[in-house]
Amino acid sequence: MDERADTKRKLRQYKIANGILHKTDCDAGENLKLMQSNEVMPDDIFSYISEETGEPIGEYYRVSDSGLTDTEILQYLLFEQLVSQRKTERHVTFFYAFLITELISGVVLLFLSL
Repeated sequence: MDERADTKRKLRQYKIANGILHKTDCDAGENLKLMQSNEVMPDDIFSYISEETGEPIGEYYRVSDSGLTDTEILQYLLFEQLVSQRKTERHVTFFYAFLITELISGVVLLFLSL
């Protein structure tokens, strides 16, 4: 698989994972029909790829749009970044509070041991 196709596949997987695209597995009849067909697959159908060999495994899925506009997608991604940033800030604040508590308790224990 060339690098461009791999990048497109990864981007499609990120979009599916974040709800921008929806993935629906094809049923057994569709899988059989697609495997036997020598025609080019439709634009909205993709093959599952084996992690070990990188080759198609004969099962397919259909990708559909979530119905969001480009503006709504950008807003969604922006808000996801803000949520992630707030979580990071809370973790850093907790770490510093924990660090200061440990330093103070260390100093207190040092003076108590004298």
